[in-house]
Amino acid sequence: MSGGDDRTLLLVADTDERARRLGTTLEDARTSFTVERYGDTVEASDRLAWPDIDCLIVVLDGDSAAFVENVRESHPVLPIVYYGSDEPEMSERWTAVTGSGTKDIAALAEHVEGRLIERDRRRDAFDFDESDSAIQYPNVTEQRLDDLLDGSVDRNQLRELYHKSQLFDEILDALPAHLYVKDRNGRHRYISTAYFGDEMDEFLDKADTEIGLVASDHAWRAFEEDMWVIDEDEAIVDKEEYLARLDQWNLTSKVPWHDADGDIVGLIGVTRDITRWKRREQELRRQNERLEAFSELVSHDLRNPLQVARSALTLAQEVCDCDHLDRVENAHARMDEMIDDVLTLAKYGQTVAEAETVSLSKVVTQAWGTVGDERGTLDVDDDLGTITCDPNQLQRLLENLFRNALEHASDDGPVTIRVEPISRPWPQHPEEDPRRGFAVTDDGPGIPEEERDRVLDAGYTRAADGTGFGLAIVNEIVDAHGWTLDVGESADGGARFDILDVGRSDVGEDGQIVTAGAIDPDDVD
Repeated sequence: MSGGDDRTLLLVADTDERARRLGTTLEDARTSFTVERYGDTVEASDRLAWPDIDCLIVVLDGDSAAFVENVRESHPVLPIVYYGSDEPEMSERWTAVTGSGTKDIAALAEHVEGRLIERDRRRDAFDFDESDSAIQYPNVTEQRLDDLLDGSVDRNQLRELYHKSQLFDEILDALPAHLYVKDRNGRHRYISTAYFGDEMDEFLDKADTEIGLVASDHAWRAFEEDMWVIDEDEAIVDKEEYLARLDQWNLTSKVPWHDADGDIVGLIGVTRDITRWKRREQELRRQNERLEAFSELVSHDLRNPLQVARSALTLAQEVCDCDHLDRVENAHARMDEMIDDVLTLAKYGQTVAEAETVSLSKVVTQAWGTVGDERGTLDVDDDLGTITCDPNQLQRLLENLFRNALEHASDDGPVTIRVEPISRPWPQHPEEDPRRGFAVTDDGPGIPEEERDRVLDAGYTRAADGTGFGLAIVNEIVDAHGWTLDVGESADGGARFDILDVGRSDVGEDGQIVTAGAIDPDDVD
């Protein structure tokens, strides 16, 4: 393994163009370098899950330290090099090259090559300590054995010991996950039968670098991380890995294994197949990217000609008083409203940006103040409690539900809209805490039962002047929060919208909603 071997580097910068330019120059400086270029840290993090990346180069003007520390949690031994004009605060596991643009790339290339040569030498020099492999039962002390042999352990204690032994074997035999125990050399001492089956002999008493079934780049990265866990007495938790040979995504955790005296004798690990989940995550990301591109198209390519048409209409109205021009003006307004709704649908169909705990009654009042008019009256429960959510999205949800009731009000008088807290038992588990939420009801004409599944579809409307996006936006906001939405009939025969499952959530340290909002149970009847 020499310094002249081909190297695969991952370069992440603030923009795709900057990454492309620096990556091309770096490849020109070292023909042995293949540089993968990324202008997005999320996509770069996914690529790092592949074990063929030899070094990460960070060229970020923002908080590069935060990105690197996130990478370090899953990749503690990966060489990381920062490149920029200002040297940031360094940790002991990443280094910096001071430079600007493409003119100092030669120094960066030399530094990276030096880091990788140093890594190759460590790999070549590694020597297995055979004495460690002789430790077969590190968790059993001689005193414990003496107690067993001389009868100091009673029958109940023996039964418990045997039960734990049998349980451990059952876990290894039955659990459909890769469970393993390794010694200080990183060699497998125990592995799960259910996961490997007939291939067990290829792994037992071998480190990853000694197993022919494991690709070399993956084997070395896994082995070096094993040694890091053992030497540093630190865990690696929930690291995503991609195995190109199997086209499989895994989630791996490793923790140090201590003997009865507290000394480290190896590690315990578990690896789970998350391919289906990862595929879904990637598809959602692609959908969001398409939504953003579509939003750009709608915002610019449709609004610009619409503005031209409006300007022309204004000029025409100055020289002509014609009812047809009024119809054109109304059509322009409707087009503008539809564009706003499409952009809103794309925006709320992604994620909840910020979450905070707010008074539901206050948001209800604000929403009614925006859309309420003489066509309806609002009846609000005295105390709706608090809810954890994105308050802007919640207000938009309520505005759309209020607007839907007003647009379908009859000519017989104003529609009464009511907002109240609700609590529903789980059908299959009535003993569990109930589903909590709130309901928006009205006494209008209601929604025919055969149409209740369709009213949430984008573009579907029962109003002559409706856009068909209002309730679709409501549904997207509910989904983004992890809530559920049921459409039904109110006690007065009107429409009823139940927003449920808002009591099963919390807010993460970064302000992101983990699952859903929360209504204070004390405020729900």
